[in-house]
Amino acid sequence: MPEIGQTLSHFRIVEKIGAGGMGTVFLAEDLTLDRKVALKFLPDAFTSDPERMARFEREAKLLASLNHPNIAGIYGLEQADGNRFLVLEYVEGETLQARLSKGALPLEDALALCRQIAEGLEAAHEKGVIHRDLKPANVMITAEEKVKILDFGLAKAFSDDTQSIDSSQSPTLTEAMTRPGVILGTAAYMSPEQAKGKSVDKRADIWAFGCILYECLTGRKAFEGETVTETLAAVIRGEPNWEALPETAPLSVRMLLRRSLKKERNRRFRDAADVGIEIEESLVSPQKMQDILAGKNRRGNLLWGSAVLVLFILGGLIAWILKPLQPPVAQPIVRVEMSLPSGDRFETAFPLISISPDGRHLAYTAIRADVLQIFVRPIDSYEAIPLSGTEGAVFPFFSPDSKWIGFFARGKLKKIPIHGGAVIDLCDAGHFGGASWGIHDNIVFTDSLTSGLLSVSSDGGDRQVLTTPDREQGENSHRLPQFLPDGQTLLYTIQIGGGGWDEYEIWALRLDTGERHKVLTGGHTGCYVPTKHSTGHLVYCRQGSLRALPFDPIHLKVIGDSSDSKTVVESILGTGGISAGLFSSSAAGLFAYIPANRRQLDRSLVWVDREGYVETVSRAPVRPYYWVNKGVGLSIAPDGRRVAVQIESNTTEIQIFDLERGVMDKFSSEDGGSSFPIWTPDGERIAYTGYRKGLRNIYWKNADGTGEEEGLTTGENHKYPSSFSRDGTCLIFGEVAPETGDDLYTLRLDGDRRQEPFLNNKWGEFMGRLSNDGNWLAYASNEKDQPDVYVTPFPGPGASRQISNEGGNMPLWSHDDSELFYRNGDRMMAVSIKTEPTFWSGEPEVLFEGQFGPGDLAEDGRFLMVRPVEPESPATKINLILNFFEELKQKAPLP
Repeated sequence: MPEIGQTLSHFRIVEKIGAGGMGTVFLAEDLTLDRKVALKFLPDAFTSDPERMARFEREAKLLASLNHPNIAGIYGLEQADGNRFLVLEYVEGETLQARLSKGALPLEDALALCRQIAEGLEAAHEKGVIHRDLKPANVMITAEEKVKILDFGLAKAFSDDTQSIDSSQSPTLTEAMTRPGVILGTAAYMSPEQAKGKSVDKRADIWAFGCILYECLTGRKAFEGETVTETLAAVIRGEPNWEALPETAPLSVRMLLRRSLKKERNRRFRDAADVGIEIEESLVSPQKMQDILAGKNRRGNLLWGSAVLVLFILGGLIAWILKPLQPPVAQPIVRVEMSLPSGDRFETAFPLISISPDGRHLAYTAIRADVLQIFVRPIDSYEAIPLSGTEGAVFPFFSPDSKWIGFFARGKLKKIPIHGGAVIDLCDAGHFGGASWGIHDNIVFTDSLTSGLLSVSSDGGDRQVLTTPDREQGENSHRLPQFLPDGQTLLYTIQIGGGGWDEYEIWALRLDTGERHKVLTGGHTGCYVPTKHSTGHLVYCRQGSLRALPFDPIHLKVIGDSSDSKTVVESILGTGGISAGLFSSSAAGLFAYIPANRRQLDRSLVWVDREGYVETVSRAPVRPYYWVNKGVGLSIAPDGRRVAVQIESNTTEIQIFDLERGVMDKFSSEDGGSSFPIWTPDGERIAYTGYRKGLRNIYWKNADGTGEEEGLTTGENHKYPSSFSRDGTCLIFGEVAPETGDDLYTLRLDGDRRQEPFLNNKWGEFMGRLSNDGNWLAYASNEKDQPDVYVTPFPGPGASRQISNEGGNMPLWSHDDSELFYRNGDRMMAVSIKTEPTFWSGEPEVLFEGQFGPGDLAEDGRFLMVRPVEPESPATKINLILNFFEELKQKAPLP
């Protein structure tokens, strides 16, 4: 060992500042560069082993490549006067161990210091360097509160690869295990895999980080014992005292600790970057937030797309408000209306809006120049950027790091970088139930209208089944998953029955144990909002409004009675394709939703003639929830006196309106809901989709409601009746299959009732309508990326003929088959048809235009249709609520 005052090479020894199993450290002066350095002199037993020294030199070169402000650097490996020593950055200050000897740190101080540790770990891990001996004694804090991690990677550099720890001896320390460098990590901070003598990776550093953060917050070690053996036993089998955490520790920090200190390393955080993000999102200055909001308020009424600066202000706001602590003073609630660029509009058949977890970007699907695709709008920008390659996309959702957007398109689950780039296919998937991207690089999604939850790696690969609907309990799908902050728990929606207000339930699933818990009945699109450190709120949709209840994310239950839920947003738009609320929430306290006009939900029955003259049906009740999908849900009886309509209320049901008497009578009363009614040609029965035991099959029943219903189809795929042949012997019905999408089938009712596919190509075919002579089938198909109307010979064979030329859907034959009507947006189109001697169709012409829902054709040539009482305006606006947490706490107070 050198003497004080001795000069080795160009280093003058000043004083001894430390010693340990990996060498002795001296403070020295670098006489060449005129700076202070630390010299670590290697043990004699180490330097005398040429093989170990050669390997050490290779490791030292890698460690010297680390260059980060939170890592104490390695300047070189020197030899002088028979001594081998490392030249290290000298850091003045105190160790974290010394600071913790005085007790626990204030919450913000602890998070600020540990965030710097996480940033240093992230930089090293990106270089492939693992610390292996991270502990408070190896964390130096300068006078400026700057963190420097010491001895990065030296544990491996000093280790002897020829030595291993026999796991059968764990956690007992053997003599061999006490050799310098064999125990990689001090016992109280060692990961379970280290304690068992197994190989380690960067997740060992994540564990040590969790131990350090816990100690900073509590002033005590996470795992300790009177002896090293007892400490290792606590590491392997024990749990920290979670009750010791301060009350001020937010839920995000508690979840961070639990995820960092998972015994199984594959359940820990994978990257220090994720740890850093979680800490960063837990740090907020209430004063800064107040200042920013005050600045925003001075700018007055702000509209997205107008010549104002709201997005600039919002960008600054979101940059600060990443995840609030528990500010003692309520923050002001700010509401902003954002408009789409002129000419753009939303397609509301499926969920279309998503806020990035960091609160900086809004992704949505919209139609521009007749193309549906994903747009990304930075909150601090006026411009919405279309993402090339996302044409036809639905259900956009973000990755936890906000760098990727997942979506569904063309039968695949896909992802794309947030700023655009190559689209990556992840797996085959339908688009009927949404998805959520977890912190463990897994995506949970729903594949079809009848499937449970599935999981796939965010890198793609095989799909794994997580849940299966319990048909005996009436479950027909599990959908709309949302990860809770712990990354191991999901909220999701179960549809039971036809989709009425009471036919949805919100459940929770623990992925690590498979446990399922019912959270709430009578709501869907459940979303957890972390409004407090140990509890939060469950927000969900019911009857066109957004509701909220206090929610315990640990025990997975609402606090109080679900009947005490409070309305947060009066009118929120839902989807037309599946039942889902069009909203998104971020941990930044930012909430976005598509507003709805309640009057536009009120609908009435009207007659419409060929010139578009509208006459309200006498004495027909105005209902808020006639089925709103165009072309289905309404059917006129052959006698022209009655009409079957689908009604949405607490359940999905069919009612019969007598056009002469002006009376509405209930038709369906079976549990599970009924929809899509059509009359048989003789008027004696009504066929419909029944939701029974979790499956959607076709039934029929006497039109007067008497008698038992009879099942006509079987199978797990969703089916709906479309039309009967004139003699009533053949039923055309649609089926939605996970593999092929929408298909058309036939069912012979005069024989063995076998279900036979008629059109089941790779593209979708739907809404099949038989001509009155039974020789032609009109249907819609998305063969050319947009629905168009086609006609094909029935029962075939023969080629299909395209009828519409600019899009079309929901075909209807005239009673003499001389015309074919179809819908093109809000336009009712008519095409002249001749079938003899050969099939011929004329040019499409517009009959009338208007906002009409379901429709059917009467004998006198008029259309019976559903129309909103107040004209609908296309969805083109997004409403934002800033400081949504405060909104929830005011309207649904926490206990």
